[in-house]
Amino acid sequence: MLGYRVQICRLYGFDIYIDLSWIFLSVLIMWTLATKYFPKIVPNVEIQFYWPMAIAGLVGLCFSILMHEIAHALIAKYFRMRVGAITLWIFGGVADLSEETDNPHHEGTMAIAGPVMSVVLGGVFYVLFLGLDVETTSNWLLAASAVTFYLTQANLALAIFNMIPAFPLDGGRVLRASLWAWKKDRLWATRMAGHTGTGLAFLLSMIGMFQIFHDNLVSGIWYMMIGVFVTTAAGNTVRNAISYSLFVGNPVSRYMRQDIISVSSNTPIDVLVDDFFYRYYLQTLPVVENNRLVGFVTTESIKSCDKRQWPWKSVSDYLTPLNPDHVINPKADAADALELMRRSGQSSLIVADDDRLVGLVWLKDLLRLASMKTRLEAKNS
Repeated sequence: MLGYRVQICRLYGFDIYIDLSWIFLSVLIMWTLATKYFPKIVPNVEIQFYWPMAIAGLVGLCFSILMHEIAHALIAKYFRMRVGAITLWIFGGVADLSEETDNPHHEGTMAIAGPVMSVVLGGVFYVLFLGLDVETTSNWLLAASAVTFYLTQANLALAIFNMIPAFPLDGGRVLRASLWAWKKDRLWATRMAGHTGTGLAFLLSMIGMFQIFHDNLVSGIWYMMIGVFVTTAAGNTVRNAISYSLFVGNPVSRYMRQDIISVSSNTPIDVLVDDFFYRYYLQTLPVVENNRLVGFVTTESIKSCDKRQWPWKSVSDYLTPLNPDHVINPKADAADALELMRRSGQSSLIVADDDRLVGLVWLKDLLRLASMKTRLEAKNS
């Protein structure tokens, strides 16, 4: 969903990132505020004030979106769910939840926390607006009043839009939690909420086409882009829910491959490449010494080695020690393995019992099984 991103700070214990798409959105927001919004609501302010007002409005909007996502993250953390980074991107913000909750009440509370925070912020900015909304000839006070009024509107709009009962918006998550608590069936609830997301996406696309036909090209494109995003996000969530329901409660050992290929640490790099990487099309190989798993070697790790040095270099020179992102216990939940691969970007995990290599679990194997379950159960959705 997200592209390249850079970390900007750490707030309330969460890493904050900005996706490059946010730069495009920031420019568009500032241009709209400086040339259309503020000149319309405060036409009696000198023209040179509009761009500083636009910058202040953008900063306040960024803060508001971050606090919306942090509210989600703090509630998730309270319920002992692993939370990754928070990223600002072209459609606002997103908190990366590294695991789903097993409790529908926790899901609903976490989902509604963001809109509640937006309403609170809207109230705070409105109080500031009332304090500044006085008869004055000061351009700075007029500018501050206009910015707080904009942030009041922006936060209330953020809360109202997110509470639309359509997945993956916060309102759709509240709907899923309610259906989940009612039927005691997480997968069914996710599918039903996903259908509402598809309906919202269709409506947004129709509005976008209407806007384009009436010469509102930019507005129409935005509606259609949001519709595409909602459709994609809802579909991904339903697929993830199907995968979760399939693998939860089942150990990794049920799905791992035991016909594994490993190398020793003294294997020359030219042998590693020719006899293993090129022969078996593997990008990661476990390294075993005296029946003990000591690490792994990857195609990425040997890229820096000059090909002419391959006969004189060995695996030990490019050995990567074991780390939690690449290794999982055979008794661990298979749903955790799937989530770990999604989080770390790995296509496979080494399955080990302490330092004993017992197998490999592949993302493609799990996805094939999930795809088969999707096709077989499609008529029941």
